[in-house]
Amino acid sequence: MPKAPFSRQVLPQDSCYTVPMSLSDFLAKLSPAQRRHRSVKKYLLKNYGEIIADFKHKPAARATADADYPVWACWWQGEAQMPELVRACFRALQDRAAGHKVTLITQANFSEFTDLPAHILEKTARGRITLTHLSDILRMNLLKNHGGLWPDATILLTKPLPVFGQPLFSIKRRAASQNVAQGRWSAYLWYMTKGNLLAEFLDTLFREYWRRENDLIAYFLI
Repeated sequence: MPKAPFSRQVLPQDSCYTVPMSLSDFLAKLSPAQRRHRSVKKYLLKNYGEIIADFKHKPAARATADADYPVWACWWQGEAQMPELVRACFRALQDRAAGHKVTLITQANFSEFTDLPAHILEKTARGRITLTHLSDILRMNLLKNHGGLWPDATILLTKPLPVFGQPLFSIKRRAASQNVAQGRWSAYLWYMTKGNLLAEFLDTLFREYWRRENDLIAYFLI
């Protein structure tokens, strides 16, 4: 009997990492979420590859963590319209802000702190950009322009805010997930120093994406 290839001697026969297989067999082993992520990545690289390439070679600004960072919260309709859960989380954020200035971003005041382009505002008004995705756009624009901490509206603080020891922080989880982050970061909480390269990249990509597009290709775009 012919001797099996080395990879099949060492690894289980159904391993999809080192055992040679056809492309169709490989794709068949991917979950629906993995296939969707591959399709989204392919589309973005094809249509926005020039932006990605520019930022790959752009040096990151040297920055140290800001001990006096601002804190950003957002409820588009304003504090008076917050549901009970969101109001409780917002008040906990204020109570445990540890001296940091907490600014609530609303429809009435967002223009004081952001420089979003007209086409994003116009597509939001027409409903092409949902308020959920607008919050994604807002957080990166705010972090690019001012730095600071962004917790989503239903994050409940139980301890005072910490001092961050690095220019970027998010929550990393061990549990595997079906979204593109795979537990490596969490879009619902970010800390970044002002002018952070990641915030600048995402702000630039959002601007160009919505200049060209009328629909969101994937819910988990950050």
